[in-house]
Amino acid sequence: MPRGDRKAPPPPDPENGLYQGRSVARRFISPDGLTVLVGRTAEDNDVLPLKLGSPRDFWLHVAAGSGSHVVVRNPAGLDRLPRETEQFAASLA
Repeated sequence: MPRGDRKAPPPPDPENGLYQGRSVARRFISPDGLTVLVGRTAEDNDVLPLKLGSPRDFWLHVAAGSGSHVVVRNPAGLDRLPRETEQFAASLA
């Protein structure tokens, strides 16, 4: 297939954890109704906060250990996560 005939990858869909047409995150809804995305693999952990996350989203990771990266979508631009969402997202990390 000539280079000019390649289709561009679909745009990212951060709300559903999709990047370049593939799922890079499991999607959950927090008790407060916020979308929580959890990376599926080590590679996806890199894509999730850097390519799908926005500057106002919250990012969590286990300190000094291995685990999934977690992004809590923040379309309302909250300054702080609601307590139940914070605990829910931390449990997923």
